[in-house]
Amino acid sequence: MLKRKILGAALLLTLCLGVCAMTRAASLNVYCDPSAAAPGSPVTFNLVVNNDGQYVMQGMSLQTDYSAFQGEFSGPGAIAPGESGAYSGVVTMTETMLDVPITFTLHWTNAGAPVEQSTDMASATITVPTGTGAVATMDPNDPNATPVPGMAGAVAGVGVTADRKASTTHASRGEIITLTYTVTNGTASQLTELSITDKEIASKPLVEKITVEPGAVYTFEHTYTMGSSTVASAPVIAYMAGGVQGSVTVAELSLGMINTKLDVEVNQGAATAEGVNFTLYLINNGNQKISKIKIKDEQGDSVNNDTFALSVGESRTITYLVPNQAERNVVFYLTGTDATGEPYTDNTSTYTVHRYVDPSQVGLDLTAAVTETLNAQGSIKIRFQVNNTGSLPLSNLVLSEAELGEIRRQESVPVGETVLEETINVGAPRDLIFTVNVQDDARNDYTYTANVTAALVGVEPQQQTQTGTNPIDDIGTIGTQIGSSVSDALTVALVILAVLCVLSAAALITLTVLERKKREEAAHRKALRDRQIRAQARAEADLASTRAAAPSMPSYGVYDPGNTIVAPRQPRTDYTKQASDATQRFGQPRYPQDRGPRSGQ
Repeated sequence: MLKRKILGAALLLTLCLGVCAMTRAASLNVYCDPSAAAPGSPVTFNLVVNNDGQYVMQGMSLQTDYSAFQGEFSGPGAIAPGESGAYSGVVTMTETMLDVPITFTLHWTNAGAPVEQSTDMASATITVPTGTGAVATMDPNDPNATPVPGMAGAVAGVGVTADRKASTTHASRGEIITLTYTVTNGTASQLTELSITDKEIASKPLVEKITVEPGAVYTFEHTYTMGSSTVASAPVIAYMAGGVQGSVTVAELSLGMINTKLDVEVNQGAATAEGVNFTLYLINNGNQKISKIKIKDEQGDSVNNDTFALSVGESRTITYLVPNQAERNVVFYLTGTDATGEPYTDNTSTYTVHRYVDPSQVGLDLTAAVTETLNAQGSIKIRFQVNNTGSLPLSNLVLSEAELGEIRRQESVPVGETVLEETINVGAPRDLIFTVNVQDDARNDYTYTANVTAALVGVEPQQQTQTGTNPIDDIGTIGTQIGSSVSDALTVALVILAVLCVLSAAALITLTVLERKKREEAAHRKALRDRQIRAQARAEADLASTRAAAPSMPSYGVYDPGNTIVAPRQPRTDYTKQASDATQRFGQPRYPQDRGPRSGQ
């Protein structure tokens, strides 16, 4: 009996969740009590409106699919940003109104919003099932889903509501948006394994394995850093209730990335007696329209008379004359309103406008002449004549050369002629381009140039012919000539030394060649002598062999003991003839005593 009472009370307190259609400005949710009804039974409908926009919602009007709902609902006349309002009404349900989707549409106006955002709307849908205790669909966002039997009042999706609010729906890149997720367990069952997933906000679930007791509310805050593009928040809440898996999807909310970027290019014209003309080129390089654009200078004077708007990619050119009776630093300040109604401000760089000076009062002649030609160290001396031909003294003279940069500074340039002498190290012969920059008393700039040639010693440089003489100039000229003569003599000496070095090198090469030739001849003579010695040694060896092969000849007779007669002595052998024969056979005398004198004896 107690269980039946608890179940009945839970059914009376259970609310039906409808599908809400989100706009950029608000969300609409619809609930019913009881969750099911018989034909002719009254049902209380509650519609909750959350103002997530930037403007006050007012002038609300509610429409439904059936005339029975008209005039039955009451609610607030206006809802401030970030606030909520509820509309409620009791309707007697007919048979045709049960088991079918019922859509509620809320229309309103945004107070103070631009014309394109002045009106808006939101809608939500709910289905009231037939019969007391009838079960709602498992997914309240799908009116065609099949009901789950046997879980009256405790079925997943029935009495479980979810919401998501954003601290702002538009943000610049890097700005923080706080998202607040709320899950209300209006059932008699415990919600387990609850998770919240918002795919474009985070790549993984924001929370997991959360438990929400019956009648409890779970709240979770997440800080999202706006990136480089707009994202859509569409959280899905999944959970288990009474052993059945369910989910609730909160309607999509667009989080717009604000990129309000108005680029301004400023061109400053030449000074005239009337003033200086400025040209401003504006282009909207952001991702939203900028309205009510107004431009003022640093003195608060309006640059454009009427405000204007620039959509994305649009541009506009504006000209503006700045008076120049006195010096001033011009800055342009821009204001406007972006698409979210937020103010837009920006400013340009500073542009200096000097007091106007009549150009006819300013004149200057610049000449340059070489007084000492380019020496061995690469230095050259030049005399500059600066002739202020105007009626105003000039100031802040800066003398510079195209490659060497600044050479000299001088605070004042009086009317008349000013002579400047400078010794400049240019390194090598080349054309020199000199520039003189001066300013008038209003700090307007004037630039003049002069060219000279840095020539080699002995080459007459181009220079201005001087008229008139005086003793000091003569002494300077004599010194210059002496210095030039010494420089010429030094140059000749250097040339002679270079020639001598070349001749010495040639002589050294010649001696080296002769020495090499002498060594080669000595080696050749030595090789010839060695060959002769070896030939002589071979000849002597052959002679020794010949002597060893000749028969021995007796000098006396031989005694024969068998005879008493002594043989007579043989005549002397003619050795001279034998040596001659040996010479013919072997090429040398047979016996040493018959040889001629040896080579070298």
